[in-house]
Amino acid sequence: MSERPNDTDTERLDLQVQATNRLIEALAASEQTMRRRIELISDVVFELDQYERIVFVNRAWATVVGGTPEMALGERFADYLAEPADWHIGEVLAADPSAARSARALKRADGALAWVEISLTSLGPSGYLGTLHDVTRQRAYQKELEQLSLVANNTDNFVIIADADGNCEWVNPAFTARTGFTLDEMLGKRPGCILQGPDTDPRAIAHISAALRERRSVSAEILNYTKRHEPYWTMLHINPILGNDGALQRFVSVQTETTRLRAIQSELETAKAVAEAASRDKSLLLANVSHELRTPMTGVLGIADMLLATDLAPQQRRYVEVMQSSGNLLLRIINDVLEFSRIEEGRIEIEQKPFELAAAIAGVADILAPMFREKGLVFDIRLPPEGLPRLVGDAARFQQILYNILGNALKFTQVGSVTLAVDCVPTASGSTNVLVWVRDTGGGIAPTKIESIFRPFEQADKSVAQRFGGSGLGLWICKRLVERMGGEISAASVPDRGSEFFFSLPLLSAGPGPASEGAPAGLHAAAPTLDILLADDSDVNRMVIRSVLEKEGHRVVEVLDGAQALERVQTAAFDVVLMDIQMPVMDGLTAAVRIRELGGALARVPIFALTADIVSERRDAYLNGGFDKVLAKPIDWAMLKQALRAVPPGLGRPPTV
Repeated sequence: MSERPNDTDTERLDLQVQATNRLIEALAASEQTMRRRIELISDVVFELDQYERIVFVNRAWATVVGGTPEMALGERFADYLAEPADWHIGEVLAADPSAARSARALKRADGALAWVEISLTSLGPSGYLGTLHDVTRQRAYQKELEQLSLVANNTDNFVIIADADGNCEWVNPAFTARTGFTLDEMLGKRPGCILQGPDTDPRAIAHISAALRERRSVSAEILNYTKRHEPYWTMLHINPILGNDGALQRFVSVQTETTRLRAIQSELETAKAVAEAASRDKSLLLANVSHELRTPMTGVLGIADMLLATDLAPQQRRYVEVMQSSGNLLLRIINDVLEFSRIEEGRIEIEQKPFELAAAIAGVADILAPMFREKGLVFDIRLPPEGLPRLVGDAARFQQILYNILGNALKFTQVGSVTLAVDCVPTASGSTNVLVWVRDTGGGIAPTKIESIFRPFEQADKSVAQRFGGSGLGLWICKRLVERMGGEISAASVPDRGSEFFFSLPLLSAGPGPASEGAPAGLHAAAPTLDILLADDSDVNRMVIRSVLEKEGHRVVEVLDGAQALERVQTAAFDVVLMDIQMPVMDGLTAAVRIRELGGALARVPIFALTADIVSERRDAYLNGGFDKVLAKPIDWAMLKQALRAVPPGLGRPPTV
């Protein structure tokens, strides 16, 4: 009889098989879930067999090392290491358990190196399990930080390196030495919160903060404080450092202490204020001295002119001529010293107004022509046949330069001639180069002395001052004015044969139109007869001025102060008013303003200031206060006559009904 299995045992076996199958299925499902989870990890997860060959890698392998995971299966893990190629995990772990976590370089599929942090664990006889964490970017970041630190350690500037959130990562020794804050004290903190104090300007803080929020560079000077609460000023330059992907990595702040510089600037500002005050005092002193000298010289030179117009014995005429010459020399020295002071202080203004170049030249020539005739010299003027243009510039300064150079030629030429040549050359930019030559047949200048004549208080020969007088400032003033107007000036000379001075000025064209009001007219125009009101508190000045003007055919009424002038213009009509400035009761400027306020014809009547106070600031104040012209004392009679010739009769008279 055959033996049959027990039905109960069979059922038990079936149940065991079913349980085993369910367990296998559960384990398979669990493995699939685990694998899916592993695939989601950004780090590389790998498994090696006992021969250290790769049996599994997740999808992160393609990102970190390159190539597909399938290509890595069966390969020796050590072959991916940059060095050494004979690296054996089992031996490494047995020799140094701490090597289970180490940083190494892997060879990527594209040939580049990827730095990874390797973590390993043993699975016993079956092999090893590990992970690779990519630290390439962090390592590069650390290397850059080390390089920055190396540079910053060897600079006297303060250097702070902060992360993308603005928290301090590193400071250099110079920062610690100045502020007292160590790296440990700054680490992880915002530098501004540590360094700023009660007097730090909130606007500077806001400016820096806004730039950091916008991730842009910023430069600012700010007041910070040391650990001992000592204030110090620093100029900081903060720059954002971006990665290859454009993401912000860190901020680098380089700072230079400016505390001492600020102290020096404060000292300089104080010194500048003192110097400016001294300069103002000097200008005031010069103006006062000039006024005190000019006022009596008006009488002295005026009387000399009047005496020369009378019948004098030869010896008497010689005495008066010496007195006149000495007075004019003294006046020129005063003028040069005042001009020198103004130029040195930078108080020279160059006007830009339309003017007739021909009229400006004629004005100077008409003044000097009688002097050339008196000395027996030929004064030759050569102008282009097509005429001279109307330009934009400072006519008065142009005349000053021309007058000085021609005056020098007149002074140093005893026989022969002086030639003035003028030409105009258009430029590609649309301006006009005015070219001026002055040639004389005087004693000339030694070649070694040419440059020195353009320096202040220097002349070509010490004997020049003894023979001809002068301050040695005229040509220096000309040079500074020419250069201030954008031009050039030079000189050439042959001893005992003569000299040539040349200057050029780039001026804009004014186009066709009438000459400007300030353009001087020639002295050859017919002189109208004028009714003139003369206001001056000096009896001598009034006598001299009246005598000169009446010889010209004018009718002159005298008053002693501004109040009398204001009263007289309301009771009688005048073509022009000549007004001294410094007078008792009412000064000339106040009187001019009050006359203008009367309106009507008196708002148009020409008023000329006669003053010894000719500094530029006061001259501008007079012109802005109601005067039409400012004439210096002692009076240049040629300039006065020239100005009166330009006055249209009846301008200040009420219209007839």
